[in-house]
Amino acid sequence: MSMGGQSHEYRPLTTLTRGQLEWDLGRCSGLIRTNLDPQDLWPFSYPYGKTDSFNSEVVGVLRRMGFHCALCTERGGNVPGADVFAIRRMHGNQITSAAVQ
Repeated sequence: MSMGGQSHEYRPLTTLTRGQLEWDLGRCSGLIRTNLDPQDLWPFSYPYGKTDSFNSEVVGVLRRMGFHCALCTERGGNVPGADVFAIRRMHGNQITSAAVQ
């Protein structure tokens, strides 16, 4: 199990100014690294999670802050080579028994 970030003030990240974005994600990153045991990878989940809640500027700041991937709430599969800063999710009932064998 890994713990990760989801911002500090839980606001849609694409609505923030560059300064607000840097402060919010910096605060989030600092708090989790100060208060949690070290991890090999630090994931991030976008507040609200839809594809309009993140963009290349947000991803750039996340990378600089040391996050390794990010999850959105869009449904769908992920294939090798897919953007690790736009990981989609599958609901449990979307997974067939053949997919887990």
